[in-house]
Amino acid sequence: MDLSLTLNKSKIYLVEDKKNFRIRYNGVDKLLFNIKNIYSPFGIEKYNKKDILNLELTNDSNYKNNIVSLLKELDEYFSSLSVSEPKFLNLNYNSFLKNNGNNKFLIRTHISNKLKIKSKNNDPKSIIIKNNSFNIELEFSNIWIYNDSYGLILTVNLIDFN
Repeated sequence: MDLSLTLNKSKIYLVEDKKNFRIRYNGVDKLLFNIKNIYSPFGIEKYNKKDILNLELTNDSNYKNNIVSLLKELDEYFSSLSVSEPKFLNLNYNSFLKNNGNNKFLIRTHISNKLKIKSKNNDPKSIIIKNNSFNIELEFSNIWIYNDSYGLILTVNLIDFN
């Protein structure tokens, strides 16, 4: 999705899938964003037997300010489900976006099972994700519910070093 477009939240649909909900946009499309020059302070890590990638956005340009604003808008939208949607009523929302101060925001993401990595020389041994910046395709994939809480699963489908 082009980040310059205004997100129409009325086009976000939740499709029930067992205990979770798949997130769709405009009926059947995945809710995808291409984000340029995002920083990975820690690289790929294991959390609950899953590969995660914490990404850091520094709100230091108009482009990144627009991304942060969009992510905050989405975070607020999904948080509001706890008071507006019957299946989420009275559940506690766990945000995917953490403000680390100094205009830095940390985003917890998962790594897609079909992750694609693009690099200039296509040499997988030369790819360093930790302490590096790159472009990504980010998908708002699912909403999880566990006990009295819910949150989003954001998935990185593509890492592009070009």
